Amino acid sequence: MSTFSGILLDVSGSMECSIGDGVNEEGGTWAKSIFTVTDDVVKHDVSRNNKVFAIGVGASVGEDIFDVIGTIQQIQNKVSPGQTADRSPASFNTIECLFLVLENSGARTIRKWADKYVVSRAVSEYEARLILDKLESDRAFTNRFVYDYLPEACRDWDGIAGAFQGLWSSVASSFRQATIDDIEIVANKAVRDIESLVTKSMETYEPIGVSNRSVYNVHDAADVIRGCIDERDLTSERAQELLKIVEPYIYGGTPLYSALNMASHLLSRRMYPNPSKLLFVMSDGEPGDTGDLDSIKSMLKRDNVTVVSCYIARCSEVEPKRLYSVARENWEDGAKFLFDLSSTIQSTEMITRAIFIKQGWQIDITNNEIRLFMHVNHPDNLKNVCSLARNVVNSQDALSDLLVSVSLDVYINQKNDSITAPMQVGGTCYANASATVLHLAMYRIFGRDDGVPCFEELRADMINKHGIEGANTFAVLNEVCPLYRLNCRMVDINEAMGAIAAKRPVVAKYRLTNEEWKTFRKFYDDNPTGILKKRDLDISRRTHDPTIGHAVVLTSYNSECLYLMNSWGEDFADIGFFRVANAEVLNLEFIDVYWREDDLSDREKERYRKHGSEVADKLMKSLKGLQEACFTCPKCTRTSKVTEFRGTISNAQCPLCNEEFSSTKADGNILALNMYLTSLSR
Repeated sequence: MSTFSGILLDVSGSMECSIGDGVNEEGGTWAKSIFTVTDDVVKHDVSRNNKVFAIGVGASVGEDIFDVIGTIQQIQNKVSPGQTADRSPASFNTIECLFLVLENSGARTIRKWADKYVVSRAVSEYEARLILDKLESDRAFTNRFVYDYLPEACRDWDGIAGAFQGLWSSVASSFRQATIDDIEIVANKAVRDIESLVTKSMETYEPIGVSNRSVYNVHDAADVIRGCIDERDLTSERAQELLKIVEPYIYGGTPLYSALNMASHLLSRRMYPNPSKLLFVMSDGEPGDTGDLDSIKSMLKRDNVTVVSCYIARCSEVEPKRLYSVARENWEDGAKFLFDLSSTIQSTEMITRAIFIKQGWQIDITNNEIRLFMHVNHPDNLKNVCSLARNVVNSQDALSDLLVSVSLDVYINQKNDSITAPMQVGGTCYANASATVLHLAMYRIFGRDDGVPCFEELRADMINKHGIEGANTFAVLNEVCPLYRLNCRMVDINEAMGAIAAKRPVVAKYRLTNEEWKTFRKFYDDNPTGILKKRDLDISRRTHDPTIGHAVVLTSYNSECLYLMNSWGEDFADIGFFRVANAEVLNLEFIDVYWREDDLSDREKERYRKHGSEVADKLMKSLKGLQEACFTCPKCTRTSKVTEFRGTISNAQCPLCNEEFSSTKADGNILALNMYLTSLSR
């Protein structure tokens, strides 16, 4: 299921105050937190199809409410049209373009002075593109760069050498090849020059208003906020840089009602199919305008929007990891307003409560509902709030696929060891991946009339027919599926995640060049449990080298990554499994193998209905008792609550003796289930 998140952030005058308050914090203004919140809400999103908007409340010029992401993007585009601030090393392609412009502008011997490898180490891609765009568009700047910033050797290296032929040793240091420091000095001069020109051109600048164009896919939004085209988290330096960009235009009033009405309008749009909708609201005061809160709440409820709100207080009597059932009498009016705006969850929803409790939250149970409202007094608390919004409310995480994923993962890891990261022979990855999903698809048909062929049998049949040198995985599945009353189709990432939530692992295909395969293998050799990101392997910079295809199995996902089973044996990565931040990193394509109800016999339909209800009932009983259940450690024979154990779905660690043991032998697998829930809630 796709997600559609709105973020409403207060940047009114009261947000200008310090956030230090004597706490161990670097300080600054609370307004800087709006960028951290925006980044935390969209971070680690695995699907580019997911959408987000961020509304700033309290501009001091132009419209009171503005598009935070669009405003930052516009300012960056003024600095460097069409470019996002990519902090990775300058590419050789960009450096070559710089050299060509400079050579044609008078720096004829630039290549003798500046080696491209040195330039790449000294200058970021963002800085290189910034300078290149200015050189190509501003002749006066180009002349300053060539005749003021660059040494004379860049204009006539050979002439200088000839003139000082007899005295070369004494002046050579003036005309040596550039070091990293030399390049950085030139680049810094140029960037400062460009920034001063931009500042002058922005004297009449106003923030961008909010419109239907304010909705972005989450990856583009993250790139704009972080200032780089990869998955690194937002740095404190970048947050300060962003505040510097927008600070001249904020610290106005607090038109919260206007902002809520606009957010409601955007979230009511029908262009996104069945998304899970979230509105995150952060403010330190009550509305400065007038409106009808009940009407706004009604619109949000009509569109199935979950509202999570956060009130910023400046008192010390705050419990930042507490969920409330009723508002406190001593709260400020702004806190009461946000509490009333927030959505509720039922305190009897034990799965939801288990996730909160596992993360250390306190939950009031005064009545039968809990508000998704938080009270914070320090920026560090915001991470907890954003984690709650992202991991518990959004459909992509623990609650959405909890029931089905536990059963699937237990099966893959415990019930059929022969298909856990099997080793391929030659180019038979297509057979390994196909046999895995075929076997699991049929295994889901409880009491299948024809039985379920084992993994090895399915794999051997495909290899016998298509060989060990590789084959088109989709063509093979198209041929094999009808033999077993199954179907297959190509799907996108959202459909693939939907299949996982329905307990169907899917085949994932991708292609890499020889050099990219080397990078891929080295990453997991160095980081077996690491998450591969675009900064680690950027296929967008690929040349025209030939690529080699590979097929693996997508078995699960969470808000941070996709989890895939490879066919290189258990010595690869994490016991044969590996993690990727999102589908775009490897340009993954997915094949779903499934059956329809019409494909089942009457006997199979009856068995499946009976078995499904039995499994669901058993699992729900286990979940309801999870927080109270205890387990006796087989090592020290002492008893602790299952929620206090640590480890994985296969191995647990006792909280008392710290010894490890198998968690799969616990009665009803409740200990293994707790291990799985713990990993989901992290």
